[in-house]
Amino acid sequence: MRARFIGDPNDGCSGPAELSYLGSVFPKGQWVEVDGKAGAKLSVHSHFEVEADPLDRDEDGEKGGSLSKAEIVERLKALGVEFDGRSKRDDLAKLLEAAEDAAEQEPSGEGDQQPE
Repeated sequence: MRARFIGDPNDGCSGPAELSYLGSVFPKGQWVEVDGKAGAKLSVHSHFEVEADPLDRDEDGEKGGSLSKAEIVERLKALGVEFDGRSKRDDLAKLLEAAEDAAEQEPSGEGDQQPE
């Protein structure tokens, strides 16, 4: 996740050339990497712009992240896995992880045929 200090938008983006805030130094107008907690705080601050990493699905500042229950159900269906839709999200996530691991272990079928 990245944040950029833009200055005061209500005063022509005035402000210092550099600002220290939340443990980071923000040169005005330049993007700075921040963690998810700082990004969340800065995203509601009018003096900053925040850009989330599109691969950071749970907005914790790290690539990856948690899938929603609906996304897990969709992937389980795509893999042809039977499941109880009343199950908790975490139980479905474990089932999906096992199903994806099993799918990776299966031979692809390419090159498995013997010549006649």
